Amino acid sequence: MVEEADDALICTNSAGDVARYRPGGEAEMIATGLDTLMGLVTDSDGSWLVCESGTGRVLRIDGKGELEVVADGLDKPAGITIGADGTLFVSEIGSGRLVAIVDGKPQVLHTGMIEPHGVAVVGDPVMVLDRTAGKLIGVTAGTATVLASGLPTGGGVGRRINTPPGIAGLMPGPLSAFADLAVLADGRLCIGCDGNGSVLTLSQHS
Repeated sequence: MVEEADDALICTNSAGDVARYRPGGEAEMIATGLDTLMGLVTDSDGSWLVCESGTGRVLRIDGKGELEVVADGLDKPAGITIGADGTLFVSEIGSGRLVAIVDGKPQVLHTGMIEPHGVAVVGDPVMVLDRTAGKLIGVTAGTATVLASGLPTGGGVGRRINTPPGIAGLMPGPLSAFADLAVLADGRLCIGCDGNGSVLTLSQHS
C-alpha cells in the first residue's frame, strides 16, 4: 500500500486488483484480474510498480490501468522499492534473493535468505526483511549485515509456510502473508510485523 498526496491509498488485494481508496468512499479499481499481487511502489512519473508474484513479473501500471511488463522470470517476487538513482530492487521469496532490476533482468545482490519480503532504501543500504528468519538485513556493495534479529515476523524458522487457499466469491486466494517495510518522512524505517500484529520503527541511531 502507498499513500498519495491527496490522502488516497493505492493498495492491492487477494483478488488480483490494484485499487485507489479514500477513507469514507468507494474503492476505485485501477487494474483487475492479476495473479497474487504483493509489493507496490510509486514511481517518479506517478505510475505504480507492483510485484505479480504468481507469474514472476514486475508490472508498471499507469493512471489509465494500462500494464507494462518491467521484468519477468522472477521467482515469486514480493517486496519492491526504488533507489535514489532510480534502480529497482525486488525480493524473491522462491529463491531467497534480493535483486536489482537492470534492463529488465535481475542482478543478484544477496542470497541465502529463507523468505525475503519487504524492501526499502535508507541512505546507502538496501534493507530487506527476511520474514521467516525474523531478521532485517542491510546490503551495501555486495556486503550483507544483519541489522536487527528476533523480529516478530512470520511463524519462525523450522515452521511450514502456510498459504490459505481463500474463500471463493468472498476472499479469493491464495491469501499470502506479507511483512513489509516503509520509510517514514523523518528517515525512520517502519517494519510491519505480521507475527504479532505490531509495527516497529528503527532509526539509524538505534
